[in-house]
Amino acid sequence: TPVAQTKTVFADDSKKAVQNDKNINSLSNVTLVPNPTSSGNFTVSGLPFSTSGSVMVYNVLGEMVYQSLIRSTSEYIDISSHPKGVYFVKISNGAEMSIQKIVYQ
Repeated sequence: TPVAQTKTVFADDSKKAVQNDKNINSLSNVTLVPNPTSSGNFTVSGLPFSTSGSVMVYNVLGEMVYQSLIRSTSEYIDISSHPKGVYFVKISNGAEMSIQKIVYQ
């Protein structure tokens, strides 16, 4: 049986995607706004709608602090109940994955 290939996109603070495959297009437009956030609330936009997609937020210890299925092209996230610091937002649609940094200050 064929094995599904996963493509990963990492984006830095300047929003320039570093990608390992030139055909990635659906997750390379994902943005986190505002970043940094002072309230602990932010919006993930540019999401590809997918029945198998998910958004997860991890703290610097690798602990998942938020998880949701992708229901639309943007997702409102509230991490205000967690300590201020650096978090990583992982977006996956089954075939591709994007990990971006969000700063809660």
